[in-house]
Amino acid sequence: MLVAILSAGVACVVGPVGSADAAFIHSFDSYLGGGSLAGPQALAVDQTTGDLYIIEHGNGCVSRYYGERGGPEALEPHDFPATGTNQVCGIEFREPPYFFGDGTANSNVAVDNSGTATEGDFYVNSPGPNTEDPAVTLGFDAEGNLETELTERRTPDDYASLRWPCGVATDDAGNVYVDEALYEVQKYKHDDPVSDDDFEGEAGGTWPACYLALDSHGGYHAFLFAGTVDRSSNDEVYSTEGSVVKGATADGFVFEEFGAGQITESHGVAIDETNGTVYASDTANGRIAVYHGTLAHRLGVDFTGTGLGAVSADNPPIESCGDEGACVGYYVPSTVVLKATPQAHSFIDGWTGCDDVSVDGSECTVEITNADQEVFANFTRVQQTVTATTTGTGTGAVSDPNPLGAIQGCGGGGDCSGPYDEGSEIELIATPTGHSTFTGWSGDCSNDSGPCALVVEGSPSVTAHFTAQHAVSIKKAGSGAGAVVSEPDGLDCGAVCVGYFTDGEMVTLSAVPSGHSTFTGWSGAGCSGTGVCEVEAGEATKTVFATFAHDLPSALTEPGATFVGQHVAAVHGSINPNGAAITHCVVEYGTGASYGAQSPCAPSALGGGEAFVPIGVNLTDLAPGTVYHYRVSASNIGGTAYGQDQTFRTLDDTCDTNEALCPPRPRVEEPKPRRCGKGRVLRKGRCVKRKRHHHRKSRRHGSRGGHR
Repeated sequence: MLVAILSAGVACVVGPVGSADAAFIHSFDSYLGGGSLAGPQALAVDQTTGDLYIIEHGNGCVSRYYGERGGPEALEPHDFPATGTNQVCGIEFREPPYFFGDGTANSNVAVDNSGTATEGDFYVNSPGPNTEDPAVTLGFDAEGNLETELTERRTPDDYASLRWPCGVATDDAGNVYVDEALYEVQKYKHDDPVSDDDFEGEAGGTWPACYLALDSHGGYHAFLFAGTVDRSSNDEVYSTEGSVVKGATADGFVFEEFGAGQITESHGVAIDETNGTVYASDTANGRIAVYHGTLAHRLGVDFTGTGLGAVSADNPPIESCGDEGACVGYYVPSTVVLKATPQAHSFIDGWTGCDDVSVDGSECTVEITNADQEVFANFTRVQQTVTATTTGTGTGAVSDPNPLGAIQGCGGGGDCSGPYDEGSEIELIATPTGHSTFTGWSGDCSNDSGPCALVVEGSPSVTAHFTAQHAVSIKKAGSGAGAVVSEPDGLDCGAVCVGYFTDGEMVTLSAVPSGHSTFTGWSGAGCSGTGVCEVEAGEATKTVFATFAHDLPSALTEPGATFVGQHVAAVHGSINPNGAAITHCVVEYGTGASYGAQSPCAPSALGGGEAFVPIGVNLTDLAPGTVYHYRVSASNIGGTAYGQDQTFRTLDDTCDTNEALCPPRPRVEEPKPRRCGKGRVLRKGRCVKRKRHHHRKSRRHGSRGGHR
């Protein structure tokens, strides 16, 4: 399977690299073309004949010249029988810039060196002058006859201006690989001639680089400007960038750079694997720069020992290596002298891999012949003896906190000593034992407390003094913070501290609260209250408890709820954590001062600062037309604080929200006239003609007459 290696040049690798075969070191020899070439770009060497193939972008031709192996005709034109000249022309290229103005080559040229019937065939990308039509890769036989056209496999699309066949390479079996910009590398199996019918599949992409070269393992390398692989020398890579050609090992170590001063800008590079000659196109000046290769071998320098130092060679490329570890250089057969420069407090203490070492041991001579060589410089640190002693009425020990230090557990009135690196900084710790206390250092350390810090120069000696005393132990309690100090000095307590005092000595303890804390009292050893505590040192340890309480948070409840509706309201407040993280935060609410319900706020949003932070809580599922009590409640390590009680009243239900509260709908009736005209009466809201009832009246009259 092919493995794509996308390169924009080759990156330098710092540090050691694996052993490699010999490499060629190059020096400028001459120019080919004398400035007459028309925009020379991509190059290829026929590894069978040594001939050099040049894409002349300016005239649409591929030119052939005898290479350095050409004898009397070296670097002269080599004619194709099919054309009668050294050029095959009529090839269409595109104008730069190619990809967003970068230096990617416009096309590639590759020669078949498979040793089969197609040996000497060569292939050229011909992207054409426009983006409308598919491009081709042209295949010619060794005499310059066109044999095949490998058609671009991607049809024109929105990206047509950014892609075309721009790289081509052949492997040892005669298979052909075409790199299409923006797309995959296309593989065509070997045939005579190779055609579109020989397409085997795609083998990975290389965008945005597409100048293509294959290594000895079948893996391909793509270069942003130009590059090639020396398959005869462990796949060493040569690439160009601007006016520089870089040579690098397969694992990326840059072993040479050349071309500055001979090349303006190069878009092509090729190597003759037989003699190491490198050809680099000097595009702007119409010529090819030729560089002779001299076989060189790898010289590696590595470091051993406890000391520090640097090594330089009497000639480049190895210069002052050592600070960053091992270094590597490639040298032609010669004598190389390596010189060691120890750092302060170190000395060169021997070499490995030298052919000769100077009498004083500072120089190593290496004869570079025909193999890679590895040299080791051993630097050793100068050492001095440090002595530690204990003394006094008490007992204790002196130790180096570094477990690898020579002084460990010196005590009992004796002393111990051990070697330390000269110039190093060390610490010695005095540790009292039993009813003793450390009272100070003497000798090369004179501090009364703490570690003894030494810079090892000469042969330093120190003494640790211990006095027999008894302990007063302080333990802090409560949620707050504070310190306990003593008079006389000896205690300056954190969470738990112990001080040693002479028997019968009165020790006065004072509590000093810190931050948002309050000292709430003493207990133990006969102490109580919040004043000072006096303890008499005696035969047994006296333990005193100092209790500090952290301040509660401050909670404020803002009056006046907002967004009050029949069933919802928003209430607000603010909380000051008073220097301790809020662990619980709620708004309590209910229809009475006992609340009964609560809604949380976010403790993490309040932090543990010292300023009020606003909060807001939305209350839901409330009863309409009801008075609610509410207050803010917050807790920290000191306890729980409550804000003031506040109230709000929800809105009453209305016809809009509760249809049962809507009044009956009135009946619509026609308005009644207030008066009717003469001869009319009002009946059921209408004026109608009055009717006379003579018959009823006469009956009534008759009735009355009958009674008479």
